[in-house]
Amino acid sequence: MTSTKRERKPARSSISAVLILLTGTAVMLGGCGDDGPSAEEHIARAQQFVASDDPASAVIELKNALQKDAQSAEARWLLGSTYLEVGDGAAALKELEQARRLGKRDPDMPLALARAHMLQREYQQALDQLVEMEDASSRPAV
Repeated sequence: MTSTKRERKPARSSISAVLILLTGTAVMLGGCGDDGPSAEEHIARAQQFVASDDPASAVIELKNALQKDAQSAEARWLLGSTYLEVGDGAAALKELEQARRLGKRDPDMPLALARAHMLQREYQQALDQLVEMEDASSRPAV
């Protein structure tokens, strides 16, 4: 009977040792500070996915970029443009307008906004965006 108790005791201490080792490893790894790819790296990956006609993966990468930097006008512009390609006018409009508020200037912005409105059957707003685009192109360059 004493031999049975001795056999169990080493097993318990082995389990305890493994748990302590695992806990220590988890604590050390948790403090490494590796935040993964930067917002710019996510944007670059998204551009590769767009080029290879994989908009779903591009959207994931752009959302990851926005988690890193919610104020990235470039990520919002690309996300809005990607949403246009998959036909999600409401999401495209939201991201494109946010990109514009964040300072994104692109000559195609009014056209992209018009397309987003068209996808939602908001024809007057689409027309207004096209008029804005026409007005901007007829202004003299400064």
